[in-house]
Amino acid sequence: MDITPTIEVQPSVLLAGCPQFGDTGKVCPGAAWDRLFAIRVQAGLAKVGPVGYGVLVMPPEFPGNGHQHYYLAAFEATAETESNPAFFLYRVPRCEIAVFRLPGNDYGLFGAVQRHAHDVWLPSSGYTSAGPFSFERYTNAEPCRVDVCLPVKRM
Repeated sequence: MDITPTIEVQPSVLLAGCPQFGDTGKVCPGAAWDRLFAIRVQAGLAKVGPVGYGVLVMPPEFPGNGHQHYYLAAFEATAETESNPAFFLYRVPRCEIAVFRLPGNDYGLFGAVQRHAHDVWLPSSGYTSAGPFSFERYTNAEPCRVDVCLPVKRM
């Protein structure tokens, strides 16, 4: 798989969502999204927002904690979601990101794109990882788009 990313500046964004914590490979992002959709509808909000974020956060002790991490399914926070205790808040800091567009928006390719980004592109790119997180960005307006985003900095 040869996917060349674009480099963008991600503005700081406060997210409101539903987290999961667990072992790599056992955390189910689909369950986090289902719970988020249900909570949004219960709160009287639209099921989806214009841009969704699936944030993977590695705690400081990763991988020494048995490869456990957080996954947060989220949308940009609003006044309604910031004041609702059913939502967890997480701020993505302003950062430079390498953006890998998911070919054909095919969710079955997430693993391959992630491996390519980390194992092939990053070591030869002149960039290094810039944070203990990465995220998926889902643009829900037409044309829909799914991106895998890695915070990076020049070496």
